[in-house]
Amino acid sequence: MRKRILALALALIMTIGVFCVPALAEGLQGGGWAMNDLNEADELGLVPDVFRELDLTKDITRVQFAAIVVTLYENLTGVEIAELKLMPFSDTEDEYAIKAFSAGLMRGDDNGNFNPDALLTRQEAAVALTRVVKSIYIEGWTFEADRNGDYILNFEQPDDFIDDADIASWAVESVYFMATYEVLQGFEGNFNPLKNAEIQEAIIIAKRIVTNFEEVEELDYSMKADTGDIAVPTPR
Repeated sequence: MRKRILALALALIMTIGVFCVPALAEGLQGGGWAMNDLNEADELGLVPDVFRELDLTKDITRVQFAAIVVTLYENLTGVEIAELKLMPFSDTEDEYAIKAFSAGLMRGDDNGNFNPDALLTRQEAAVALTRVVKSIYIEGWTFEADRNGDYILNFEQPDDFIDDADIASWAVESVYFMATYEVLQGFEGNFNPLKNAEIQEAIIIAKRIVTNFEEVEELDYSMKADTGDIAVPTPR
């Protein structure tokens, strides 16, 4: 009898455990560790419909990242980005790629290609999403000036990542800026800058930008001309 009671109790605990596991919003397919964050991002309107039914644990492409960048920008500003009438790229007509170009958030290469299927690394994602933040907080911000390193963010940098030497010079500021605001962090002390970013990771970063910058009224920054610093241009 005692064994039966214990067996029933164990079964009840396991049943409760199953029902307590959060379920992903309809159409989202992500990893278990990301479930809560993905659901929160979906509630905030940060998950574009193009990601429904996709495996969000896959590495993100540039055109998929454009969808996140545009959705984040429109969420933060409350303004829908107008599409250009002329196609800026020769290799894609994707609406998000065009909107990202129109808002000055992403560019293509010197040959007019957007390279939509190219993958993004974690340090590239950090740079691109830091640009979204700067474009909103810095009056008169432009992609070209940013790429030239004209805007220098002033913040208290956290301790260096163990693999700090692997972070490209053009990404250092963005990586530690994102880390300072706990938007993009490392794993066991490493940032893994050359690791490809996952789709779900990029969505969660966008969500953290919305929540972690909610109380930030302005950014402390300097212009390169004011500091005399020599900045390293970032890639496109």
